[in-house]
Amino acid sequence: LCFWTEKASALERLLFVPYLFLSGLLAPLASFPTSFLKIILWTPFPYLINFPAKILSEMPVDIRAGFLAQITWILILLPLVIIFWKKGVKRYTAMGA
Repeated sequence: LCFWTEKASALERLLFVPYLFLSGLLAPLASFPTSFLKIILWTPFPYLINFPAKILSEMPVDIRAGFLAQITWILILLPLVIIFWKKGVKRYTAMGA
């Protein structure tokens, strides 16, 4: 999205707020209500901080499901990143020159 807007830092901050809350960085995910936690687990955020922290602290965690979720998010987002990157570079190659 940064190719099509001048406010790249605003987009980064927009993504940083859900990252803070939904990754377990600000508060443990166990402190959220169960119904909200089910929704959180469908996002990529818990697998960035919460999942590795549980593995490192030797807490009970389904390692197979965690890695499967990470791989799934990579398979979903990587093609999108590649497509948008190519479109953006093709359109804005002379930017700043």
